Amino acid sequence: SRQGVHDLIKRCNQTLKGYEDKLHLGEKFMTIRDKVRKIDELLAEEMIDYALELGHEVIDVTPPDTVSSSSTDLAYGVNLANRTGGDLFVSIHFNKAYDQYNGAIGSEVCVYRNNEYAERVLDKLAKLGFKNRGQKTRVNLYELKNTKMMAMIIEVCFVEATTDVEIYRKHGPDTVGRVIA
Repeated sequence: SRQGVHDLIKRCNQTLKGYEDKLHLGEKFMTIRDKVRKIDELLAEEMIDYALELGHEVIDVTPPDTVSSSSTDLAYGVNLANRTGGDLFVSIHFNKAYDQYNGAIGSEVCVYRNNEYAERVLDKLAKLGFKNRGQKTRVNLYELKNTKMMAMIIEVCFVEATTDVEIYRKHGPDTVGRVIA
């Protein structure tokens, strides 16, 4: 019947609309992920520069762009770090938990076990104005579980928290990189 065809078309249009909405969310995620990756890289470069200035030997274990997935990305960095035998493995990240957050959430450092290096980084980030969320024991995270040396994953701030973003923009990657180094 004509009504049956009309109802079928209506249901198909609703289904397509749902897929279009999901596609737009996927595109939004990819855009945000790319922006965060760029900020991440810039901060890591600054931190490495300052660590070298302080006389530390630094081995950049950032994988090349040809690495195709997050699991191979993590394995590349951990394997290179383990082969070179460093004393401390540092991974720089920016956190994201919400679509949007009005206020401050802060910094945290994920560790296999609490350590003085992580505490120093948190104290220095707090002096810039970031809320100190403390050390978070995360024994199941690949970088922490598989490195042979002491390791920490520094979650500088939350990219959706308005106050965290204001603090980061105020100081920039140069200052934040310097206090981490």
